[in-house]
Amino acid sequence: MDRRRPPITEILHTHLAQQLEGKSGLRRRRVETAAAHLERYLETEGPAQLTDHDRTVLEMERQFDSDRAFLHTMNADPLVLALPDFLCDPWLLPDRIDRAAQVRYASALSDLITRCRLVNGREFLLPLTRLHVALLTARRDVDRERIAASTRRR
Repeated sequence: MDRRRPPITEILHTHLAQQLEGKSGLRRRRVETAAAHLERYLETEGPAQLTDHDRTVLEMERQFDSDRAFLHTMNADPLVLALPDFLCDPWLLPDRIDRAAQVRYASALSDLITRCRLVNGREFLLPLTRLHVALLTARRDVDRERIAASTRRR
C-alpha cells in the first residue's frame, strides 16, 4: 500500500484553514502570525533536517523555483523533525500572547500529523516523542508566563 505523502504546503494549508475556522479579529491575526512564522522557520531551518538525498532534491527544486522550495518539495517527515526547535529560542515569538498562539498552532499541527498518519509512527517514534516533549515544555513555559503576568497585575 503506497499512501500519498502530501507536501508541507498542502499540510500547512489544510491546518491553517482548520485553525482559522470561526476566528476573527485579533485571534485570527495571531493564528496567521504563527502560520507565517512557521513557514519562515521551516524555509530557514528545515533543510538542516534533511537526508543527503532529500537535500539534493531540494537543491534541484531551488534551481527551478527558489520561493518556498522546502515547503513545496518535502513531506511531513522533516516537518516533524523540525517542529521541536520552532518551540525554542530564537524562534519563539516575542509577545507572550503571540507565543501562546504559536504553541497552540504547533500543537494542533502535531495532532493533525498524528491523526492523519502523515508519518510512520514506528519509524518516527523518537522524533514524535521529542516533539511531544517540546510541546509539553513550551505549554508549561507559556502557562508560567501567563500566571506571572496575572500575578503582576494584582
